[in-house]
Amino acid sequence: MKKSQQYFNTFKKSYKLKDWLAYFSALTWEKYMKVKNYPTIINIGEVCINQLLVETMLDALLEFPLPIRFFHSIDETANGNDFEILLPINKSQFILFPCQAKRIFPQKDKYESISHMVKHKKTRKEYEQITYLLNYADQVKGFPIYFFYNYTPDNFHPKKHQGYSKLDKELFGCTMISAKYIFKEYFNKSKKLSTFSFNDIHPPAQPIVKLADLYKKDFVSNDKIKTIFGETDVQDDELEGYDLNTLVTMNVIKNKKWVEIHSRDKKRRVEVETNFLKNLLNVEKGEYTFNPKYRIMFTPEIIDPKKRYNSFEDIN
Repeated sequence: MKKSQQYFNTFKKSYKLKDWLAYFSALTWEKYMKVKNYPTIINIGEVCINQLLVETMLDALLEFPLPIRFFHSIDETANGNDFEILLPINKSQFILFPCQAKRIFPQKDKYESISHMVKHKKTRKEYEQITYLLNYADQVKGFPIYFFYNYTPDNFHPKKHQGYSKLDKELFGCTMISAKYIFKEYFNKSKKLSTFSFNDIHPPAQPIVKLADLYKKDFVSNDKIKTIFGETDVQDDELEGYDLNTLVTMNVIKNKKWVEIHSRDKKRRVEVETNFLKNLLNVEKGEYTFNPKYRIMFTPEIIDPKKRYNSFEDIN
């Protein structure tokens, strides 16, 4: 039995967020293992894994009780490979994490697409894609992170690394790291990002299952936020400037730009799935600005699938 199926079977019994995150991570790991083994036949880009994230999360939310709410932007030009994560500090405030996904190229074990020059929609000047992510994070007072979709050969042993000792290697199928860390370490004199390997950033990058470890009872613990990016001197320096008191409030989340996807709105769900690839055309044409298509909100409470509605007021 594949590791992803084992994690999913565990999730179906536990309904724990960590087990679902483990399932998705292992599934991604297995996808890129196929790319490694069949390079001339299979090629899986970030778009495919982002679609997998959307599809598997929607399926889980509509069937199982989970502490997650899922939203999509009404902006038809929004980028399907850009998304946001919200983590609850209390009942009405959240920390916002703008996210961008990048994939491993397993034949070389490197993130070869990390450097990507794109034209600004208005100025027509070319900039590194990471600058849009960082600027957007500053505007919304969020903390920018990268999601990395991974597979690396069998010589990677998590137990040999501090902080990874209790983790299966398949959990590294999806990892996260501060975009500010990546910018500081790999933005070179040519104003481009240098390519780096899986081992270059693991550590400090952490598996996304660590998101579940941030919770202290129902809310995310302030003193644990840094741990999801890895505890290094560089990370600590970068995080010192982030004010945890500058939080997204419920009023911002209720913004009409975002519409919640829920079990009663099956037409909208179909539209999200069919429009996913179409909304990436602006990136492919070289016209880009960070404009997230999806918002994943981790909630203090577990939500029964039968109680998923359009607005926060509908849920007691």
